[in-house]
Amino acid sequence: MKRWEKFLKKCKRKKINMEIDWLRLVIGIFAIGFGAYSIFVRGKSTSSRKLNAMKEYWGEEKGAQIHLFAYGMMPIVLGAFMLVKAIKGGF
Repeated sequence: MKRWEKFLKKCKRKKINMEIDWLRLVIGIFAIGFGAYSIFVRGKSTSSRKLNAMKEYWGEEKGAQIHLFAYGMMPIVLGAFMLVKAIKGGF
């Protein structure tokens, strides 16, 4: 018997939920991709309309930090949580 078949039998015995929430998986991947793309583009070009608006309102350094967090780090973190939630299962 193959390892995979043994694993499936073990899961059925213990009633482990092996379903994946595909919507959360796709949203998580999209969010991580958006965050990574945002950080990459921000590193290449500093002439983003949203970044310039934040720099005008909050100041040069603070606006750049808020933009990095809001459009780069937060989507990556939320996307990672969505991936974990999609694979592990819901509440």
